[in-house]
Amino acid sequence: RRGKGGSPRRRGANGVATMGILGILTTAATFRLAASYTLAAFLPMYYMRAGLPGYTAETYGASNAGIVAGGGVLSALLGGVVADVVGDRLPSAPCIVAMVAQGIAAVLFACVFCAETFVGSMACYGAALLAGECWYGLVLVQVKDVVPADSQGQAVSIVLAVATVVSNIIPAVVGTADPGTAELGVVLTRVITGCTVLAGMTLGLAVCMIESGQLSKYPLFEAERSSSEECLIPPPLPRRSSLHRLSQSVVRQASRQTFFAAPGHTDVLVPDVDPRAEWSGPGE
Repeated sequence: RRGKGGSPRRRGANGVATMGILGILTTAATFRLAASYTLAAFLPMYYMRAGLPGYTAETYGASNAGIVAGGGVLSALLGGVVADVVGDRLPSAPCIVAMVAQGIAAVLFACVFCAETFVGSMACYGAALLAGECWYGLVLVQVKDVVPADSQGQAVSIVLAVATVVSNIIPAVVGTADPGTAELGVVLTRVITGCTVLAGMTLGLAVCMIESGQLSKYPLFEAERSSSEECLIPPPLPRRSSLHRLSQSVVRQASRQTFFAAPGHTDVLVPDVDPRAEWSGPGE
C-alpha cells in the first residue's frame, strides 16, 4: 500500500528539499559564527591600536562583559517574542526575524569601527548584539521545525558541529591579513559586515524555500516511517488447501463427540466421520 509519504517520487523530492534547507541553515550559521568569532578575537586588538578617546583596558573589560551578557539575553528574548507573533501566520518566522536582525546588525557592526570615540563605538557594539544575537536560537528552532522530535537532537548537533568547525577558518584568515596597525578596523569591517550580510541572505533563501510549499511536515523522514509501517503489516495468509480444510473439519466434528472407554476395555469410541463429506477434490 502507499504510505503517508506519498509516491516514491514525491517522497524523494521532499527529502531533497529538507536536506537543502538544513544545508542552507548550516551555511547561515557558519557565516554568523565566523563574524562572532572574528569580532571576539580582534576587537580588543583594534581598540588598543586605534587609541579612541576614553579607552582603557579596565573600561573595555567591564563594558564588554556587561554588553555581551545583557545584549545576548535581551536579543534572544526579543527575537523569540517577535518570532512567536509572526509564527502564527508564517512557518518560516524564525528565519524571517533572524534575517531582518542580521541586516540591522551589519549596519551597526560597521558603525563600531567608524565611531570616533570609545563610548560611541561600544554603544554601536551593544546595539549590534541586541539586534543580531537572536539568530542563534531562531536558527535552531527552524531546524527543529523541519525534522521530527526523535531526530531533532541529531540534526541540531550536526548543524552546530559543521558550522563551528568551518567558521573557525575565518579568524585564521583575518590573522594572516592583519596589517599590524589601526587599519585592522578596515579589515574587520569588511569581514564582519560581509559575513553578517551573507548570513542574512542565506536565511532569506531558506525563507523562500520554506514558504514555497515544497516542504511538507517532516518530509525527510516520512518515507522511512512509511516503509516501517509497511513492514509492520503482516503478509496475507496463503489459501488453505482442501486437504487442510478436511483435517480441520474432522477435528471440529470430533470435538463435538463424547469419547469414553467402557469399564474393563481400552477401546476408545471414535466418531463416525465420512471424509468424503468435506472433500471436493484437489481442484477446489
